[in-house]
Amino acid sequence: NANNTCYYCVANPKARQDLIQKKLDFCCGYIPESCDLIQPGGPCYVPDNRRATASYVFNDWFLGGAECNFDGAEIMTTHDPSNSTPSPLLSILSFFFIPFISKLPYVFNQAMGTVNSNARSGSNTSNQ
Repeated sequence: NANNTCYYCVANPKARQDLIQKKLDFCCGYIPESCDLIQPGGPCYVPDNRRATASYVFNDWFLGGAECNFDGAEIMTTHDPSNSTPSPLLSILSFFFIPFISKLPYVFNQAMGTVNSNARSGSNTSNQ
């Protein structure tokens, strides 16, 4: 991947708590091991913060190859949720701009490839 941007699948700050809980229950019921670390005493246990807990599980599934699709309980972001809790605005902005931002390296590389190939053509012409 030429684009070194990391994407995270986290709980959507706009999603209802009951939807997040329902999707978390599904994940933990379907693959119980995916929820071992969020149990009380576990290193990813965050008491009284269902969004943080769900974010860990959603992203764990995503990193395991699942789609980031939990019926709207999720959101894609480039903000690493393990570093801090992002503001809802940052998560929402990331969600809307990821498709645009993720294309920038491609556009840049294409433009640079054109410039570099023109420069190579020019230098090849001058060397002939």
